[in-house]
Amino acid sequence: MRNKVLKSIGIFLIVAVLCTIISRGLYVASIADVTLKEPNARVLNHDIETSGMIEQKRKIVVLTEADQIVTDIYVKEGQKVKSGDPLFSIDLDYLKQQIDVMKNERKQLGYQIEDAKNQEEDKKKQDNLNRGQAKDNYDYLVDKWETQIAKDAEAVESAKEAYENSLKQETEDGSETQQLLAEWEEAQAQYEADIIQRDGELFEAGQTVESSQLTVSDSTSEEQLKLQREQIDMKMEGLNLLASQEGKVLADTEGAVSEILVHAGEATPATASILLSDLSSGIQTTVTLNEDEAKHITEQSQVIMRGTGSSGGEVVLTDVKIQSIKEKKDAENDSAFEVVLESAEPLFEEGANVSVEIKNPSKEYEICIPLEALHTDGVDKYAVYITEEQDTLIGKELTVRKVPVKILDKDAEFAAIENDTLSNQQKIIVSCEKAIEEGMTVKEKET
Repeated sequence: MRNKVLKSIGIFLIVAVLCTIISRGLYVASIADVTLKEPNARVLNHDIETSGMIEQKRKIVVLTEADQIVTDIYVKEGQKVKSGDPLFSIDLDYLKQQIDVMKNERKQLGYQIEDAKNQEEDKKKQDNLNRGQAKDNYDYLVDKWETQIAKDAEAVESAKEAYENSLKQETEDGSETQQLLAEWEEAQAQYEADIIQRDGELFEAGQTVESSQLTVSDSTSEEQLKLQREQIDMKMEGLNLLASQEGKVLADTEGAVSEILVHAGEATPATASILLSDLSSGIQTTVTLNEDEAKHITEQSQVIMRGTGSSGGEVVLTDVKIQSIKEKKDAENDSAFEVVLESAEPLFEEGANVSVEIKNPSKEYEICIPLEALHTDGVDKYAVYITEEQDTLIGKELTVRKVPVKILDKDAEFAAIENDTLSNQQKIIVSCEKAIEEGMTVKEKET
């Protein structure tokens, strides 16, 4: 009997242990697996990948005489040329006709200049004559009125003296005295009237003298004609140079043809006919970045260009500098930035397409986490989930706690977190096989 009881107890214990094991297994199996990582210090990489087209930094403008008829074009875009190489030619017969026309125009201008010069000399002689006549007339009036005023003064004094003498010998009726007074007053009035007339005539004569002195020789016509002749001389110099080159426009320096702006059968423009790229000036390309990309570019940014080089092989160019960053507005009024990149090494031909990589390392941040560990927690708010050990009836378990965090910076893989919210010793949940919630029990996934 006792053996039976012991046997039953043994079986019960075995079953109980098995049930506990199974129950424990089922419980553990129901716990979500999570991948955990500890935050670490790192430098974030704000790398930018884009593309651009190569240009030469400096363009050389090829000019020629305007309104010439282009007959042949000897180069094509991208072709390299040396100084003295023919670029295109113009109609030589038409060129010679223009030179003959200008020679005749210059000859006519010579006659006109001589006529203008003679007219100017005649005008100078007439001006001198007018000045002399004006001065003579003024001197004549001065002498004339000096004599007249003196006579008037003498008449006034004589009439006055006669009047005063008559007062001493006045007759009874006084008629003679009255007559002499009237003569004195008349003489005085004549004196004053002549003074006024003298002043008026001398003022007018003086103005005439001043006007004659201020007469300026007008050589405008002659100067304008000479200027026209100088312009013709300059034009003829260019046309004669073209004629001496048999109507061919030559390259002044070494370079590559960047753009051809003339066409056979059409007239040459007053502006550039051909643009040459200065191969010694280095290369550049312009890329467009958005505001978020542009804000990370600094003096420490490293630029790498990749593409097919001038020799035909693959080229990686690292000696590239950021020349300028300029903000512009696009059609949607969104901010965009044009970044000009340049290099002194002409390893790519103009027009070549290159890939551009701009490496922008940040400063080192102490606390960085993978982006997949970051969760939104409202507008512009973020949180992470960490695990904490809890003592339970069945042992130590990991429970989830949500921690609000402030992002300092982030790149394509990691986010830098403010130090006072997380530490390097805490373990953050990077992934969870179930929807994660604060307080839930989890277990670390075995690797």
